[in-house]
Amino acid sequence: MKYHITLIAALLFFCQSSYGQSDTSLLLKYRTMALDYSHDLKAAEKNISASIELLKSAKDDLKPKLDAGGTYQYCGNPMELTISLPSSDARIYAQGQNQSCSYNLSLSQPIYTGGRILETIRLSNQRHSLQSDTFDLIRSNVCFQTDVQYWNTVASIELASLFEASYQGVAELKRLVEERVNVGMADPQDLLMVEVKLNNSHYQLLKSQNEVTTNCMALNSLIGNNLNEEIDVDTEIDSTISINPTIYMNYPERAEIRIANDKIDIKKSELIISDSQYRPQLSVGAEGGYYSPGYNFKSDLNSNYTLFARLSVPIFNFSKRKSDKKAYEFEVGAAEDDLFRITDEINLEQEQSKINLAQSIQRVELTGNSLEKAEENEAKAIERYNDGKASVDEVIDAQVYKLTTQSYFVEAKLAMQINYSEMLKSLNAY
Repeated sequence: MKYHITLIAALLFFCQSSYGQSDTSLLLKYRTMALDYSHDLKAAEKNISASIELLKSAKDDLKPKLDAGGTYQYCGNPMELTISLPSSDARIYAQGQNQSCSYNLSLSQPIYTGGRILETIRLSNQRHSLQSDTFDLIRSNVCFQTDVQYWNTVASIELASLFEASYQGVAELKRLVEERVNVGMADPQDLLMVEVKLNNSHYQLLKSQNEVTTNCMALNSLIGNNLNEEIDVDTEIDSTISINPTIYMNYPERAEIRIANDKIDIKKSELIISDSQYRPQLSVGAEGGYYSPGYNFKSDLNSNYTLFARLSVPIFNFSKRKSDKKAYEFEVGAAEDDLFRITDEINLEQEQSKINLAQSIQRVELTGNSLEKAEENEAKAIERYNDGKASVDEVIDAQVYKLTTQSYFVEAKLAMQINYSEMLKSLNAY
């Protein structure tokens, strides 16, 4: 059931609370909102779309290319040709045109490019895979960040509630001490001590209220709300956690590992593309158009065509090919080493997350047991003070011990929930 926290007006001026929900539909809701709002995810989606278009572009290189063009030239001193006939005194004189122009269409089809085009297509596929895996990595990080912020917000609300209760407890103690001082049963100095404690409690309460406000603003910012918008959250962190046994099943590889494999494949394709320029290149095509002057030096535009086959065979480039190949091979090796490093780190992270979660569950149980004793100790201290068998110092110490134990209990529950989220992230279970 949802209701407004009733600490004091300044505590949750824009935070509502919901009680009794764990792993909570609220948390799932905010994960979804954060994923929908994340600018990093939106940018990653655009990068995926861009990689799809680049893949289409790479495939188009396999198809024929049709180009159109034209030229126009004006020559101030055109060529002249004078020929004397050996059998007579007659001469043949010819002069070129001042102006020349052409309009042409060219159709070409690559036949063999040393593997460059096919490898460029594979490279585009690998870059598309890299962008998709990067999207998965960002998605996992956004979910984890939302979990951490949500549980920090809940913890700050629970702590603020504890500080409010502590403040009220000290205020009640002050009332008791005032009554005893008024009837001469207590030293006025006791009242001064309690008043100092009351001021300290008020200071802690104000500080905790500020933390609630800032945490709610941070959560609103993460999920795309206005910073001061009211938001539903739990009032307490559940002290128990249910772990689905299937959580330890094999999930898909972590995005980091897939990204590292993508980078290895990209480097291998870049090596092949670099080496393709040192292999034979063959293409065929046809070109046709209108030219002036045309064949036989005709001044008018005349049609003509050309069929061609182009073959290029690199012969000698000193050691450039060898150096380029070695450089890319070193980069492939570096990318493989990076994969091994990431794999080791992820294996360690997964094992540590399981151990941390198990230990945090034990700490919750331990601090919960201590809290029961601290509450009992405070009640007995107040009872003894009312009977005149204990000093006000003992009551204050009991209250401080109780508040400290309550804070440890909240911190332990917060660590347990965050450790659980860390395990989800390490197992790629989001």
